[in-house]
Amino acid sequence: VTPTVTVTPAASSITVAQPLSVSVAVAGGNGNPTPTGTVTLTSGSYSAQQALSSGSASFSIPAGVLSVGNDTLTAAYIPDTPGATVYKAATGSGTVTVTQGSGSGTAALAMTVSPATITDKQTSTVSVSVAGPSGQAVPTGTVTLHSGTYTSQLTLANGSASISVAGSSLSSGSNTLSAAYSGDGNYASATGSGTVTVAPVVAAGTTPSAVNRGSNTTATITFNAGSSYSGTMNVLCTLTASPSGAQSVPTCSLSPASFSLAAGGSATTTLTIRTTAPTSAALTMPANPRSWGAGLVVAAFALPILWRMPRRRKLIPLLMLLMAITITIGISGCAGGGKSSSSTGSTGTTAGSYTFTVTGTDATNTSVSATTAVTVAVQ
Repeated sequence: VTPTVTVTPAASSITVAQPLSVSVAVAGGNGNPTPTGTVTLTSGSYSAQQALSSGSASFSIPAGVLSVGNDTLTAAYIPDTPGATVYKAATGSGTVTVTQGSGSGTAALAMTVSPATITDKQTSTVSVSVAGPSGQAVPTGTVTLHSGTYTSQLTLANGSASISVAGSSLSSGSNTLSAAYSGDGNYASATGSGTVTVAPVVAAGTTPSAVNRGSNTTATITFNAGSSYSGTMNVLCTLTASPSGAQSVPTCSLSPASFSLAAGGSATTTLTIRTTAPTSAALTMPANPRSWGAGLVVAAFALPILWRMPRRRKLIPLLMLLMAITITIGISGCAGGGKSSSSTGSTGTTAGSYTFTVTGTDATNTSVSATTAVTVAVQ
């Protein structure tokens, strides 16, 4: 038997900022048992499944999920094992009109999510702001958040609202949070979205203090496990950003480099960042060898002449020869640069901002990992 599937929305027309209740009835006809099984209701990006109770099921479609315009609501009935002995699968549909709202002004909705990655043991703060054109009235009304089975309504105060969303209320992996503004007498409804990821392990680091060249600084890296993860994490650090042309870049190390995490627990490791101090050294150059050569030339010409002179007459000319050699060496040394010195060394770590990425990876399952970035200023 092919049952009849009837889809009945609670309203034929809603604004994009209003939720919608939908009832689905599955009838087998006179003399047949009440159908059992499940019904899946879909419309655009919306999809939800409910088990039949006395042949019917109820759905609540959050605000902002349906598109503006005429939307078709399609219900698909799938019998369970007992129901399949009597009934075939069947479908039915209904329609609803979705409008923007009563206000004519245009409002812009912005959403921020922090932190964007959490475990199912943590929460993320979702902040929503709704703004009109500059100089116009501040939007009032409500904002409805929706993601999967999670729904929450916020009341705007000065155009803003925020809420803490528990990771346990979201699905594992990436979740799109849809926000729908109700609109008011001045503004039409508006929508926006953000993303929060529920991961098995999350890492976060403190901000290290600025460091002078030649000194070290540290940061504490904390790893938090969700309820589904326990194991051993191996961690490593890598320099991932530095000033252009940086010299003697900082190095990093982690202690401990491996640790155990219990389900729902946490562990820390210390990131140490080391920099290089400036250094200098004096380099002394020898005297110009050409100055010695000039002196030897003078001696070579004068000594044979002195040798043939009587002993008593040699003393004064010999002294004059020595003076001539000395003067010649001095003049040649000055002309050739003589004795000189220069300075060489290292300027140390280049000043600026450096970013280190710390990654923890499960020792047996490399698909489980967590990453955080730490930025340090070198002065």
